[in-house]
Amino acid sequence: MISWLDVYHVFSATVPLYVAMILGYLSAKHLNIFSLEQSAGINKFVAKFSIPLLSFQVISQNNPFKMSPRLILSDILQKILAFVVLAVVLRFWHPTGGRGGKLGWIITGLSVSVLPNTLILGIPILSAIDGDAAVNILVQIVVLQSLIWYNILLFLFEINAARKITSSGASIEHRGNDNEEADIEQEPKEEVAIVRTRSPGTGKILLKAWQKLIINPNTYATLFGLTITTSGTNKGDLFVGDVATQVKNKNFTADIKVASDSSILTTFTYDEATPGLKAIVSAKVPDQKSAKVELQYLHPHAGICTSVGLTANPVVNFSGVIGTSVLALGTDVSFHTESSNFKHFNAGVSFTKDDLIASLTLNDKGEKLNASYYHIVNPLKNTVVGAEVSHNLKSQVNSITVGTQHALDPLTTVKARVNNAGIANALIQHEWRPKSFITISGEVDSKAIEKSAKVGFALALKP
Repeated sequence: MISWLDVYHVFSATVPLYVAMILGYLSAKHLNIFSLEQSAGINKFVAKFSIPLLSFQVISQNNPFKMSPRLILSDILQKILAFVVLAVVLRFWHPTGGRGGKLGWIITGLSVSVLPNTLILGIPILSAIDGDAAVNILVQIVVLQSLIWYNILLFLFEINAARKITSSGASIEHRGNDNEEADIEQEPKEEVAIVRTRSPGTGKILLKAWQKLIINPNTYATLFGLTITTSGTNKGDLFVGDVATQVKNKNFTADIKVASDSSILTTFTYDEATPGLKAIVSAKVPDQKSAKVELQYLHPHAGICTSVGLTANPVVNFSGVIGTSVLALGTDVSFHTESSNFKHFNAGVSFTKDDLIASLTLNDKGEKLNASYYHIVNPLKNTVVGAEVSHNLKSQVNSITVGTQHALDPLTTVKARVNNAGIANALIQHEWRPKSFITISGEVDSKAIEKSAKVGFALALKP
């Protein structure tokens, strides 16, 4: 039974929120304290900063490995049932209002029926009534909404918006041709061709919607919140360094690198022995088993590389790729002649289109599956975002890494990445002279905050 104390707690949790909303409505609608431009700016600030930061806070404090499977299943069934009911209703009922068509009504119906305001109102109310136990359940629902359902609805919304732009563009072209009746009668096929060329296909609509989704701040807030809250492992401490030099004469190049472990790596390269063929001989001193001969052949639509170790029982490596500038297939095989076993076997496929690159690879002799995505957000500022998801088919362990880079100016670039192991890396790189760079990097382990962060400095000098 609800007591008067519970009622008081509910009022104390909700009244401040409603007072703020009512004051905001009165200030903009009746008191004219805020203009339309100012209201739009406040709304944009809330959508771009406040909501993503609030989602990040909730998701980062939730443990995904302790979420209730029954709660997840019931939440999914609820959304599916609501979608089916809305689809059936709109199948027999054709609403005349609204600007988004049937898809717009489905988006609105799902938002109202199954996505209530749990984040701002639900958590304070349940916290006042039932305490932390109810809040823990509601937080899991909010996490599912932020990670899955909000992004799905946002994707559908962008698809609907792209479809409206497409249909309106086709309608304008069609009306413009209707005003020239003589031209229509004489050249009807040309009009149809014009209208069709102005209407992009489904693939372009989906691509446009995906591009809008990937730059939404809430998308990054949910991903960063998920990566920070997942468990991780610690890396071992290691300091490495090397000094390298290069000598080049026509088609012959010699590279010598001295590492911090007192080893010397020498590489001799002869380019264009025949058109497209390159020969390489390399060895690492004092490792007597490191010497090898390598041949590389390049073709506009294919590339082959093979190497053989200069030992009694050499390791034979072969790698090849075939494809175009859009789609490519490749493989990498290493065979150990002494044990007559494959040392490793990798294969992959990549897709490149305009401002995005996606790839799927199978590594470690079929035990590890990697999927990666690389998207150029702003070519002028060299702003790029990327993500990689790995799944070990043998140990069933997953890893997630997200990263970004941005050019502060034409000579300075910053990069950052974080993974579900709790490791965050960042660097700033400056080209202080042509082909010469200064790089400062750092690494923080969120699972071992008591340890000091790792800081690195690199100086690259090239003639």
